[in-house]
Amino acid sequence: MSRPSLFLATIGLLACAEGADPVTPPPPPPSGGTGVASVQVAIPEQLVYPGTVLQAEAIARAGTGAVLTGLTATWISNRPTLATVSDDGEITAIAPGLVTIGATMGGVIGSSEFTIRPFTVASVEVVTPQATIIPRGTTQLVAGARRQDGEPLPGRPVSWLSVDTMIATINDAGIATGVRVGTTTIIGTIDGLSGTREVTVVPSVPVGVVIEQEAVVLSPGTTTLLTTGAPDAADNLSWPYPFPASWNSSNPAVATVVFPGVVTAVAPGVATITASVNLTWTDAIEVTVSPVPVASVTLDAATLLVNEAGSKVVRATARDAGGNPLPDRPISWSSSDPEVAAGVAWGESFVVTGLSGGTASLSATAEGREANVAVTVVPTGVDLCHDLYLATVRAADGQYLGRLGGMFDASALSHVDGVYGGGRSHTSVFNRLGRYGSATSPLSAQNLTASDPPMIIHNGRQVGYLTFNPLRVPSLSPIYFQDCE
Repeated sequence: MSRPSLFLATIGLLACAEGADPVTPPPPPPSGGTGVASVQVAIPEQLVYPGTVLQAEAIARAGTGAVLTGLTATWISNRPTLATVSDDGEITAIAPGLVTIGATMGGVIGSSEFTIRPFTVASVEVVTPQATIIPRGTTQLVAGARRQDGEPLPGRPVSWLSVDTMIATINDAGIATGVRVGTTTIIGTIDGLSGTREVTVVPSVPVGVVIEQEAVVLSPGTTTLLTTGAPDAADNLSWPYPFPASWNSSNPAVATVVFPGVVTAVAPGVATITASVNLTWTDAIEVTVSPVPVASVTLDAATLLVNEAGSKVVRATARDAGGNPLPDRPISWSSSDPEVAAGVAWGESFVVTGLSGGTASLSATAEGREANVAVTVVPTGVDLCHDLYLATVRAADGQYLGRLGGMFDASALSHVDGVYGGGRSHTSVFNRLGRYGSATSPLSAQNLTASDPPMIIHNGRQVGYLTFNPLRVPSLSPIYFQDCE
């Protein structure tokens, strides 16, 4: 193969190297030969990064090894997007990667390769415009990365750490916050390399006093602690106040205050609490004492049996969330059927009067909380609480269930150890597992929705029911010995 042909083939191989950008081979040298046997390309050995400029040298040698002079080299880069080479051999690195630089002299080509390295973080510097802050004061820290050539390397994420979080903390945004007087080191880390900066927390010089809370709402008997802070001339606040404050309440009957700012609610109302320092600096807030809210209303009876034209008294009690009574709370009363049962409210009590036979629900309401009692009015001529010893109880299926006698009558439902008053007999209305005492049996006296509860028989005829079902009237509950007191 002739020398020009060899030159063109070699250039082609360089251009076809892996990942190489297509290049245009230089023109063949003039014919006639130069005696060049080899070409050596020398590139300075150093770390190369994008932007680095190198000066390459091409050396032509004869077959004897002697250096040939007076020849001009033609230069080429196999990856010009990564590095370019000028006509005089000056190489400019552009982007990371492996590059081969070729030089042709007298129809002979030589080459040398080098690696362009990516920039990495070589150092980290942490700076802040204000390295001294006060408790609860803040300062912004910035961590900057620099590459191997000392130039900034922006856009790298930073992780932050405070060596002593009892002195100052720092968040992910690099904002340090003073906690208490002292000095700590803040560390900013980028790509595994760290820089540090000391932050010092100093006491502030107060120019006033500020109460941290803007307003307080309490219930009687409860307490809260007010906190004071010290503003400096730049309106930075230091907490807590470095000197004792004196405290005063405008209305001790509503709320009292004692050092170091403990407020105790006494009675409903509004009081102004004032903190003062040096008799010149003051701040004040309003404390409102609200009544304890009503959490529930309870009644002293779940059911009432009232004769027509007769009356009974039911009492309501408003209670707090802990179940404690709340006296003197207004209670409103209402009847679901005023034609059956109505009455007169007397404070926390209600005198309910039976107007006609039937049932009604009596409601007691306090601050939106409600309780109800089922009222059964027995029509005139039927008094289930009269001559109880003459009445018997019989189930709808015919089973005899005992008498409405006193507690010493062994056959009475009120005799807790008797056949019918005990909780074990299958004929007892108090046997929760039995047919006549369960909460689900339609024949049970204990079933609130029983369709066929036990019947009260007097002088051979039915005069009412023994049931908790308010829809069955007239009726007595299974605890009739309490209803008829």
